Parts: sequence; C-alpha cells; structure tokens
Amino acid sequence: MLDWMRAMEALEQAEPGGVYTLVGEEHALVEAFLERLRARVGDAEGPAELLRLDFEEEGCEGAVFALESLSLFQVQPVVVLQRCTAMTSGSRVRHTTDALEAYLERPAPGRALVITVEADKLDERRRLVKLAKKHTMVDCRIPKEAQGLQILRRLAAAEGLQVEGTALRELWRRSGSVSVGLQELRKLWMFTDGRSITPADVEAAVAPPLEDDVFAWIDGVVQGRAERAMRALADVERAGEDPLKLFALIARQVRLMWYARVMEARGMTQQQIAAEAGAHPYAVRVASNQAKRVRPEHLERLLVVLADLEYEVKSGRREARHALELAVLSCCGPAVEPGARGAC
Repeated sequence: MLDWMRAMEALEQAEPGGVYTLVGEEHALVEAFLERLRARVGDAEGPAELLRLDFEEEGCEGAVFALESLSLFQVQPVVVLQRCTAMTSGSRVRHTTDALEAYLERPAPGRALVITVEADKLDERRRLVKLAKKHTMVDCRIPKEAQGLQILRRLAAAEGLQVEGTALRELWRRSGSVSVGLQELRKLWMFTDGRSITPADVEAAVAPPLEDDVFAWIDGVVQGRAERAMRALADVERAGEDPLKLFALIARQVRLMWYARVMEARGMTQQQIAAEAGAHPYAVRVASNQAKRVRPEHLERLLVVLADLEYEVKSGRREARHALELAVLSCCGPAVEPGARGAC
C-alpha cells in the first residue's frame, strides 16, 4: 500500500485512468487525491467530472455500468464507489460484489475507478480485496505526526494558507488528524483575516484536546487543590466524556508521571522517555513537571488508588462519578513535596 505522498507523486507519472482503492478515514486525503486524479483524467477544457456512488446504498452495479458504458462527453467521468464495506471484516454486506470483482479482473482501459474504504484495515481473506490489491492501494489513514505535519503544510500551501511552524505543531496536537487540522486552518484563516497564523491564534480559536483538561485535573490533585481538581473534572464531564475513558486517561497520566520520574533519575532525557513510552513529548514534559511536585510514596499510592477504583467501577461495585470524586478527595491529601503546594 502506497502512503499518500508517494501515491500523489505516482499519480503524476501514471497514465490517466486505472483502479485505486483509498483506505482510511482521512477525508481530506481522499478529496485531495480525487481532485488531482480529476485533473489528470481531464483535458484542456478542464478536469473530469466525479460520479459518486454509495456502495452501502446502491451496491456496485451502477458503478460498473458507468465504467463500461460509452460517455456522451469527451472525457469519461471518474467513478467513485464510496463506503465499500464489502472489503472490511465484520460488516454486513447487503449487496453482491460479483460485478465489481469481474471488473477488477478486466478493467476498462482509460477509465478511472476509485473505491473508498472508511476503515483502518481490510479483510485480506475476501476475494474482492485480493483483486483490488492487484491495482493501486493508497493509505488514507491518520498519519504519524511528522508526516501529518508535512501533509498539512502541503495542503495549506495549496490553498494559500500561511501558518507558522510552531502554530502548525500545536494545531496538530489539538486536532490529531489531517482532516480536522485542515478544517481548523480554514477557520483560522478567516479568524486572522488572511495574515499568517500564529501559535496564539491556535490557542485562542482551536479547542484543546481532552488531555489538557486531564492535565488540569492532575495539577489540582498533585497540588492538593481539591476545588481546582473538581472544577476541571466537571468541565470534562460537561463535554460528554465517558467516565471510564476519564479513568483511563487519568491513570495513563499518573503512570507517565511515575515513569518520567524513575527514568529521569536514571539519566534519560524527556525525548528518550517519550520514545520509550510511546507518548507525546508534550505529555512527558507535563508529567515530568507534575511528578517533581509529588512525593514518590504518594505517587505509588495514587497508582494503587486509581487501579482499585477502576476495578470497582468496571465490576459494578461503584458508580463511576462517585469513584472519580473519591479519587480526587483521596489524592488531595499530603501529596506534594515540601514547598511545592500552590506553586502553580
């Protein structure tokens, strides 16, 4: 499977037409690929038209019929078969795929078919997938941060959006995907009235991730400030987050605090810790600062408390909201190192 950047480059060299399967839920990558393919298939009068058909609603017969029919126009449209769930596992396929399988064995020359699959994985056992893999497969899943930043920068430049590097990195941290990031960039471009987007603009106009509220919760806990911790918890709950998810995020952050403290004592840098723990460097930096304000024995006790409460919630012995409140109250005791209380 080609990554998106390589697929875009290969599209410039390939003959117009062919079969492409786009796998993933990054709609911005799918649409950018379709726009470039339209231009490649088109002529001097303009890009080719897009004929979109939904597999879930209509099956595949209409797409195959369009590909095998003569067009009334000089340029054959690009046929897009969207949401092809027949290529994923666990899906309930309501339509047969015989016609599509037959087409993939002998595609019409000069015609362009794009199949989109909104999933992270394909069912390799299915004959349809095996036939599709004989043609071009494009990875449109959420990329890693480095590649995501590269793609966002490229898409922003294509639309004339100017953004500072540090602002783009903060935007990625808050959005977590190319599609959401590009939408936020368009919003920011209107917010800034066309000037270059700065980190301050991102902080002012883009909602922070849930983890930031969790960081605030942990800050209240480690400083022994129950009021701040409860207020941050209420903000997260108002956002409609599941209590079990909150438990998982909180426990992860506390574990990261403990890990950062232990590994830094062994001489590891925060960058090395982030790579070893598979965590974002920002999360490690926050965890490291928080861990310095907590006594080691209390940090270990906090891990035990959260583990016990999580077990009680999952086993049905305690209501999740009550467990979260108990976690705050039990943690906001003699938690901090001498002189650190109220430091932030």
